[in-house]
Amino acid sequence: MSLNYILLLKPALEIVWENNQNNKKPYPRNKLKEEIKSKYVHIHTDEHEVSDIIRELIHSGLVRAVDDSKIEITNAGEETIKAHRALYKLENYNTYRKEDTIEVFERDISLYSTIARNYLKKTILDELKKQKPFFLEKTITKLLLKMGYGYTDSSGFTLGNRDWEGVDGVIYQDRLGLNKIYYQAKRHITPGDVGPSPIRDFASALELKSCSSGIFITTSDFSHEAIKQSEKLNKNIILINGQELAELLIEYEVGIVKTKTVTFYNFDMSSF
Repeated sequence: MSLNYILLLKPALEIVWENNQNNKKPYPRNKLKEEIKSKYVHIHTDEHEVSDIIRELIHSGLVRAVDDSKIEITNAGEETIKAHRALYKLENYNTYRKEDTIEVFERDISLYSTIARNYLKKTILDELKKQKPFFLEKTITKLLLKMGYGYTDSSGFTLGNRDWEGVDGVIYQDRLGLNKIYYQAKRHITPGDVGPSPIRDFASALELKSCSSGIFITTSDFSHEAIKQSEKLNKNIILINGQELAELLIEYEVGIVKTKTVTFYNFDMSSF
C-alpha cells in the first residue's frame, strides 16, 4: 500500500460524508477524483487509485455502494468522522486540512488506524465464513484460552462432529474438570441475524450438562428477540456477535500478525 494510497483514505471519506451532510443524496463516484484534486492540492492521484480507495472504504464498511455509479456513507463511516473531529475539538476543519505539521499527521494517523482496523475486522469475518465450521470452533477455543480461561493453555477442546448435545467446545477451568465453560459457535453465512430459537437450544444443552453459564458466538449478529431471550433465561449466556469476535481476535492477537509499528518523536527542551 503506497503512501499516496494511504493519504487518499481520509479525503475520500470526508468528501462522501460532506456530500451526505449537504445534499442528502448518494455521491457520484466519478466526481471523487476532481474533488480530491481541488480540495487537497498536495495529493496527486489517478482514476485507478480512486477506484481502489473506494473499494477499500466499501470493504471496511465505511461507505456502501448504492449502485455501480454512486456510493454513500454508512453509520460506521459517520461515527468514524465525527469521533475523529470530536477527539481534537476542531472548530474549523477546513483550516485544519491546510495545516502541514507533525501534530496534524499524528491526528490523521488515528483516523487511518480506525479505517484499517475496520477493514481488518471485515476481512477476519469474511475469512471465518469461508472456512468450515470446525475452523471457527478451533479459533474460538484458542481465543478463550488466550483470554485467560482454562487452567493451562491446552485445557480447551473443540468437539467438532462429536455428539455433545448442542455445544461446540469446552474449556476446563481446573484439572479435574469440576468447572467448565461451554460455548456454541454459529458460522452464520446466510443473510439475517441469529434468532431466539438457537439461544433456547443452547440453554437446554447447558441444562443437560448441569451448567449455569455459557458463551454463544456468531459471525453475524443477534436479533433483538434473541437478546431478549437470553435475558429471560435462568442461565448466564454471554452473546458475542461478529464485530465483537473480530475485535477480541485483534486485541488478543489470535491469527493476527503485526506488520509495522510507527513511533513519533518530538523535541523536548526540558530534557536539557
